[in-house]
Amino acid sequence: MEPEVVVVGGGFAGLAASRVLARFGIPYLLVDARNHHLFQPLLYQVATGFLEAPAVAHPLRSLVKAGRFLLAQVEAVDLRGRYLLLAGGERLPYRYLIVATGSRPHSLGIPGVTAYTYPLKTLEDALRIRYTLLYRLEEAASRRVPFQVLVVGGGPTGVELAGAMAEFFCHVLPRDYPEVPKAQVVLLEAGEQLLSSFNPALSCYALRTLERLGVEVRLEAKVAEVFPRGVHLQGGARLGGGSDPVGGGG
Repeated sequence: MEPEVVVVGGGFAGLAASRVLARFGIPYLLVDARNHHLFQPLLYQVATGFLEAPAVAHPLRSLVKAGRFLLAQVEAVDLRGRYLLLAGGERLPYRYLIVATGSRPHSLGIPGVTAYTYPLKTLEDALRIRYTLLYRLEEAASRRVPFQVLVVGGGPTGVELAGAMAEFFCHVLPRDYPEVPKAQVVLLEAGEQLLSSFNPALSCYALRTLERLGVEVRLEAKVAEVFPRGVHLQGGARLGGGSDPVGGGG
């Protein structure tokens, strides 16, 4: 039977729309390429090993109680024919459509971003950062050299990730990687303050807290180019050489 409404995307917006539809007794079908809802605000905890993946991923079927769920990848929408084209060629008709697929990382036109940085949008991204972090630490331990992580973006995700990385280095490094003489987190923000969309007092508090944790915060540091294990800033400065840059978000 053709659903009254098809909701594409099982994130916060898609689930919120589904709950409203359920409240009014409107049949709906939720479609997502993954079978879990991801609590993105805690991805940085997965990336730094403080949480395991199941803690931030909840099965969508258990959340969709008044409607139906379909695990499928939507490849195109035919607005005139009122159907979705799914991976594999199947057509899914609808009467009304809600698209809530979220956002994806953007390179902002900066050379090297796509090739050499690690975005933090999905569970796979968080696990990739975690495994890369551990692998690079093993490299630094075998060579007995200092270790550095560059986090680009002083928004909520970047601030949280930089702080969690600094705590990881503080508590884990002396115990598990005594061969690494020093580990440092550098947070690069293009603007004049961290958390620019928040109250200035909160921005100042975040800056003080990160500095107490040992994070080096560089404001008005605009990345011009990313290369393997480092970045060029506008003005000619070059940072890195010990680890890969991480895109923390705006």
